[in-house]
Amino acid sequence: MFEKRTISDYVSDVKNISGALKQGKNHFRGVKRNCILNDIEGFHVTENWSLDVMHVILEGIVPVELSCILYGLFFW
Repeated sequence: MFEKRTISDYVSDVKNISGALKQGKNHFRGVKRNCILNDIEGFHVTENWSLDVMHVILEGIVPVELSCILYGLFFW
């Protein structure tokens, strides 16, 4: 099961980035640096409910639906 990242998890991950850099990695659990958008009052990236068209449409729905369509065309 997927566990949603909390603000405290995010803060901890940002603090652990320096350790990851020492190991030759450029991120820690997918976090590369603190997001400047977190400075906006009432906003935090872990609690953002807006949809990202790039990830939802282009990397999610379209490839799955297109593969179903192609499968249907080839094997029906």
